Amino acid sequence: MEVKKIGLTVFGNEYKAIPVDWGLDDLIVERVRAAVGPGKVVRRISHPKGAFDSYRPGGVLFNKDEQSAALLAQHVGQPRCERYVVVTRSGAQYVGNQAINGIGVVNVGSPMLGKTYVHALVYINVHDGQSLAVLKRGRASINGNDFLLGPPTRRLEDFSWPDSPEAVMTPTVRAAAQSMLAEVLDKTLPGMMAP
Repeated sequence: MEVKKIGLTVFGNEYKAIPVDWGLDDLIVERVRAAVGPGKVVRRISHPKGAFDSYRPGGVLFNKDEQSAALLAQHVGQPRCERYVVVTRSGAQYVGNQAINGIGVVNVGSPMLGKTYVHALVYINVHDGQSLAVLKRGRASINGNDFLLGPPTRRLEDFSWPDSPEAVMTPTVRAAAQSMLAEVLDKTLPGMMAP
């Protein structure tokens, strides 16, 4: 989980990646299952942590679909599903030159007047189950494809930014992060899973 503070000046900026075990992978499987509907079997493919760190299909200048299909093949073995869905973290510019990535919390502003937001930025790739070719891809969003509305974030009301980044990991933040991720997946997956 990304925990970021964007201060009034560069000297007020802080960043820390904190590992969390909030069941986000299980939540993704649950939302894919809801998107494909009844009668379809959805399974999570187990893989070592970090196995998809180099997974980057698409690209404007250099298409990396074949490399990503080969990486997927390493983890699924002999293809035996109709489709494979890969959900990875994404990123976006947020304030000025500051970016936010993946699932996280960002605080913007001064210590007394700052506002805190939870964000869920993920990218979805749907692969053919036999050839592993990329069929569909896109950034999950609550706004459709309107990038002018900004990345998917939600303000955490009545949330005081703590002194240490680790102290951000509260049940309130956990619930907000899970809710935000479920919302972006629920708005994006149905269209991506349609034939």
